[in-house]
Amino acid sequence: KVGLLCGAGMSISSKQQDYPFQRGNSTSIETRAYSDLIFPVSVDLNYALRYNFNIGLKSGFYYSPGDKGILAYYVGPKVSLILP
Repeated sequence: KVGLLCGAGMSISSKQQDYPFQRGNSTSIETRAYSDLIFPVSVDLNYALRYNFNIGLKSGFYYSPGDKGILAYYVGPKVSLILP
């Protein structure tokens, strides 16, 4: 049995970055933090080897509205065990 599952969601990604800052002869460490709205989109293809054991492929991307667009793509194998 083959199954196809599509999904989407919404989340917030936060990042903090430290970088050196020089003013005249003085150097200090500045910190910049920001958060972005992220929409993960995924597609899973599953094949049932047994009634409780699936193998498949998971793929998708992360989308950020505005000027950033698609941040990352991913694809990889998937193994699922369904517990009763």
